[in-house]
Amino acid sequence: MNILPFVLFIIGIAAGYGIAKFFAGKNENVQGRLPSIIFRVRGHKVHIHHWMWSIALLLLLIVLRIQSYLIYGFLIGITLQGLNYRNRFRIVYKA
Repeated sequence: MNILPFVLFIIGIAAGYGIAKFFAGKNENVQGRLPSIIFRVRGHKVHIHHWMWSIALLLLLIVLRIQSYLIYGFLIGITLQGLNYRNRFRIVYKA
């Protein structure tokens, strides 16, 4: 049994989570080292959370049949870290 894919997947999760934690804010009210992706639409702000774009990228890789357990784990780690915030589902709000 080849456990290398599983090991790479776990390493990817740990790396993705750790790197996202490093660059993101300590909580939802603190700006991280990288700016959030927020844009305005008709008097509202739309926040593209990092867990959203990491899931989208993961799905794109799967659809394109690009297989990398390390990258899959990395993107899942980013997603897991982003889902720890209390405002994780606050996407559209008044500007």
